[in-house]
Amino acid sequence: MDIIETDVLVVGGGIVGLALLKEVSKDKNCILVEKNHSLIEETSSRNSGVIHSGIYYPEDSYKSKFCIEGKKLLYKFCEKYDISHKKTGKLLIGNKDNIQKFFSLVENASDMEIEHELLSKQQIASTLPFLEGQEFLNIKDSGVIDVHEFSSKLELLSERNGAYISLQSSLVNVTQYSDTLYESEIHTNNEYFIIKSKSIVFAAGLHTHALISSLNLRLNDHLKENFFLMGHYYKTKNWLNLKKLIYPVPEKNSLGVHLTIAANDPNTLILGPDAIEVNSINYQNNFFSEELKESFLSSIEKYIPSIRKVEIFPDYVGIRPKIHTTGFQDFQIIEQKAHNYKNLFILQGIDSPGLTSCLAIAQYVNNKIDLG
Repeated sequence: MDIIETDVLVVGGGIVGLALLKEVSKDKNCILVEKNHSLIEETSSRNSGVIHSGIYYPEDSYKSKFCIEGKKLLYKFCEKYDISHKKTGKLLIGNKDNIQKFFSLVENASDMEIEHELLSKQQIASTLPFLEGQEFLNIKDSGVIDVHEFSSKLELLSERNGAYISLQSSLVNVTQYSDTLYESEIHTNNEYFIIKSKSIVFAAGLHTHALISSLNLRLNDHLKENFFLMGHYYKTKNWLNLKKLIYPVPEKNSLGVHLTIAANDPNTLILGPDAIEVNSINYQNNFFSEELKESFLSSIEKYIPSIRKVEIFPDYVGIRPKIHTTGFQDFQIIEQKAHNYKNLFILQGIDSPGLTSCLAIAQYVNNKIDLG
């Protein structure tokens, strides 16, 4: 069996795994293994492509820390490498049913010094007369990004750093060879090989819990139980010439069905996602139905009644990982102080704002890796 040696093994080729690869490979040898035929096939390419401000998350959470740091890094990255993106701003709409939650978000924005502005009904009526709502918050630094362009640049930069990406490669098992060395058995193209590494970072997205649970390492007690939410997306023409993202106040497990502008096509609006709990992450056919379409239209017409004047078309479906918790669901970064394995990191429950946060998460993990 072939044996390959490296400093760091990254497991998972979603946007977080790629950000890790780019960051870690600046000064370390690094290999990424991805079980699919191509990179970012799952959650990373099946979302709204939004650069979030950080307004939704408690100030002392990982989501808040990484989102606020990450959006700055992401905008700089996009400008440096000419990635399609736009700082559109976001309009959050509150009504009598969620007014308390609306103003808690306004307070959160103030506490974290996120640039924002409350707009009156009169101001909205003069600029966006098609909107219905009671309160309006303009969040100024939200935006959109072309995730595929971003992914391709991360891949290119990683390979320029000397990193290696192995597709159609599944992690079978991991053995701790010594206190500072791991042996990972990889299956690819009906063959097996071993990667010896001083560090492992698990960024397996939807598969994290199942993958970690299948390994010989004693890590199960440190994982949280997870579940999955399916989100549908529709698209339509930008018949209102929207320049901003339009969001309702968040619901449980969801930011609500919202309208975003495609980063590479300002004439296209993306509608979604909804949030439907599912038992399986295996994609199926016939996701869309007339009943689902009516549900989308009913959700959106609460704040844009004219939505029924245009045809909406099925676009794509995504599944996002969620963690069972009684309170706020934060990112989980499980490291040595929890499980006592040196230079081994597990990223679990990286849902929204994972895209916005990925460069900041990568810096955090890379700074924690100690190969000395």
